[in-house]
Amino acid sequence: MYPLYNQSTVDVFQNLQLLTKIRHVDSSIDIHCNAGIATTHISVDLHFQGVVWFYAHEIVNILSLSKVIANNSVMFNSKRGNKFVLKDSFGRVRVLCNHQVGFTSWIQTTQNLV
Repeated sequence: MYPLYNQSTVDVFQNLQLLTKIRHVDSSIDIHCNAGIATTHISVDLHFQGVVWFYAHEIVNILSLSKVIANNSVMFNSKRGNKFVLKDSFGRVRVLCNHQVGFTSWIQTTQNLV
């Protein structure tokens, strides 16, 4: 699952199965959340988003809406299932759909969903 948050300013993941090229970096990021401040020095690659941060103790994976918009053309359709339809520079379409618990899940598709 790839939750999309409009209040987040950072992409941070905890699920290593979704990530590649795990590496320690000289820079760090402080992640401010309800539980306090978390710091990580681990950078990873997420296949469709590029470089994101890794924090093993994170509760969920988080995609920042502003960062997703920077890498994709994004459309939102409230009339057909409240879906975010993302199209990257290669023409690949991915869809973020509402999930029962309020998160947004990722579906890769070639269908016309807008």
